[in-house]
Amino acid sequence: MPIQGSRGCTFKCTFCSETRLYRYKNPKKLIEDITKLNKEYGVENFWFTDSLINGSISLFENFVDILNKNIDEKKIPKIKWGGYFRTHKKMNKKFMKKAKKSGLMYMSIGVENGVPKILSLMEKNQTPIVIRNFLKSCAQNKILFDANWIPGYPKETSMDFLVGLKFLYDVKNYFKYGEECGRINL
Repeated sequence: MPIQGSRGCTFKCTFCSETRLYRYKNPKKLIEDITKLNKEYGVENFWFTDSLINGSISLFENFVDILNKNIDEKKIPKIKWGGYFRTHKKMNKKFMKKAKKSGLMYMSIGVENGVPKILSLMEKNQTPIVIRNFLKSCAQNKILFDANWIPGYPKETSMDFLVGLKFLYDVKNYFKYGEECGRINL
């Protein structure tokens, strides 16, 4: 079932037309909506249509905590959910374990590149280390993901392209773990 928890984006990447105006639905209200859809219609699978579900990491953490509490207290059954994400240093192994417990099954992640120069040109406000740790946290918790990648970005040289390939080679093990896997979307 499609559901929306926020609108807009907190960043302004140079390749994107999404607005910086970011509005996030109160996590308690979002849980009420999920509970209602579950009780009235038996919905157990949710896809967050937000451009960026973790744009406010504190509100997102609150959402995951409240969702886990509601599941633990049997107010709602275990659900499955996913959506569009951005890499974030706070989404480490420990936090991803909580998110997995809350039902997070799949992530479409705006990685875009693994080269500092290109990430800077994109104004991603990310580093290859943050991206690597984020992908590793997904793998460690067996959360399926698509890593969105933009090859041939303007001002990307042949050497930059090769450095990007080296980055992908270095993180290749995070894309295959047991029967689960991550994918790269170009």
